[in-house]
Amino acid sequence: CTPADATRIAASVARRSTTTLSRALATLAPTEVPLSSWAEEPGAGLRATLGPRPIRLLSLTALRQAGIDASDIESFSQHALAQGASIAALTVDGTVVAAFALRDRLRPEAIEVVRNLRSSGIQVGLVSGDHPTAAQAIAAEAGIDPALVRAGVRPEDKAAEIRKLAGTGR
Repeated sequence: CTPADATRIAASVARRSTTTLSRALATLAPTEVPLSSWAEEPGAGLRATLGPRPIRLLSLTALRQAGIDASDIESFSQHALAQGASIAALTVDGTVVAAFALRDRLRPEAIEVVRNLRSSGIQVGLVSGDHPTAAQAIAAEAGIDPALVRAGVRPEDKAAEIRKLAGTGR
C-alpha cells in the first residue's frame, strides 16, 4: 500500500463519518476508493471493506484495545501527541499501513476567554475524547489547569463527566 493509496483509503473511509477528526481526514484526498461496506463504532473507530480486505481507521487507543501492533508508528505517534495532535491509524488486513496526525487549532480568542474566566474565579476544564497527551498539550496552550483535564472520554460519557466535575465544585 503506497502512501498515496493509504491516504485515499483513509479519506474514503473517513468521508462517511461526522466526527471532527474524520471530517479533517476526508479532505486529504479528493477521490474515493470503492468501499464494499462501512460502519462506525463510537469510540472504536471506523470499519470498512475494500473488495475482500478489511479496513479499519481508528485512534491509537482503539488500536491498542483491539490488540493491533502499533510498534511501527510508536515514535511518530508519541511525537505527534506531545504536539497536541490526534492519531488516526489505518489498518488493512489487521496490519497498520499508515498513521495520520491531525491537530485542532485553538481559536484565537480561546486563550483570552480562558484567562478572563479564570480571573473571574471560574475554573475552566477540558473534557476530550483525545489521547491524554494530546489533550494536556492543548490545555496547556489554552491556559487550562492540567488537573482539570479529562481525556479519552467517549462521546456518550462526556455529559456525565462534566456533571461529575461540576459536582466537585470544579
